[in-house]
Amino acid sequence: MIAKYSQISAKTLIKFLVSFGFEVVSQK
Repeated sequence: MIAKYSQISAKTLIKFLVSFGFEVVSQK
């Protein structure tokens, strides 16, 4: 159960980082 939660959490974190990084690149 914990492993499943951390897997979802990791996916969400990666998605957030990609979106954030893309916005930063677009602003430059």
